[in-house]
Amino acid sequence: MSGSSNAPVEREITVLGGINMDLVMHLDRLPVPGESRRAQGFGSFPGGKGANQAAACAKLGVRTTFISALGEDGFGISLRGQMESFGVDMRFVPVKQQAPTGTAMIMVGGNGQNLIAFSPGAAAKLSVDEIAHAIKAASPGSLFLTQAELGCDLVFPALKLAKEHGLTVIWNPAPAPQVEVPADVIRAVDFVIPNESEVTALTGRSTESIDEAENALRALRDQGYAHPVITLGERGSIVLDGDRVRVIPALRVDSVDATAAGDVFVGAFSTQLAAGLNTLQCLEFATRAAALSTTRLGAMTSIPERAEVEAMNAAIQQEREGDVT
Repeated sequence: MSGSSNAPVEREITVLGGINMDLVMHLDRLPVPGESRRAQGFGSFPGGKGANQAAACAKLGVRTTFISALGEDGFGISLRGQMESFGVDMRFVPVKQQAPTGTAMIMVGGNGQNLIAFSPGAAAKLSVDEIAHAIKAASPGSLFLTQAELGCDLVFPALKLAKEHGLTVIWNPAPAPQVEVPADVIRAVDFVIPNESEVTALTGRSTESIDEAENALRALRDQGYAHPVITLGERGSIVLDGDRVRVIPALRVDSVDATAAGDVFVGAFSTQLAAGLNTLQCLEFATRAAALSTTRLGAMTSIPERAEVEAMNAAIQQEREGDVT
């Protein structure tokens, strides 16, 4: 498994989600509707929100099991090998006959921003029974992480099953659900981590200012989410520390591709939660891991190793100490 040899012992993490082959074009700027632009480069990379988050957890040193499905094709063979090379347990990732492996089409502009369209392919063919079987194999007290890319018909039952099995449940509601989230699903979630557009879909509230983001955060709490966190892109993230609102600022780096930054953030947050750190410590680590990921091309290929994040932590701490003296 990737990661430093002196990493702390964590609870395992089980991740449910999609796995795609990402077909990526790089442009000087993103096209507007109806416009055709010539790409400056093209590449194919392993991706999918669930797979990215599982790979991040494994590369950052935590024992990680993935729940998904692949097609009987070349993309599926390649993706399985890539995930296993990171140390991800793929025993709950079956091959679905007559279904293609998931695929994503991604355009990345010169400022690192992106547009994404995806088809989950075989992963959407999973059954609730298959997911339940995998969840029941996890040790009670470990973590369960999922998103919304496989659809609410699979994700909502999975969230409840994970809670019933005694797992700490982390939900990254991406892409934003287009239906109301039932109260019993909300109660199953320990940590919910939406971005700006997703929290607007969940609460109807804007996050254009920090005050508005605070209102959206409290709206999530009022809905019943125990520990809400909102990611705010270049403004960092915001969380309730008791009744106090805390903003964790983003780091300034030379960004070239932000495709996987959100997934790296969620995965990195989960690894630190698994290690028993408090929410603010988890968010600081996640912020640094996500920042590092934006300095590289691709999704999984951009995920940093634990040692790289720890080195950034040490450099930031040294800089702070120098400012004090």
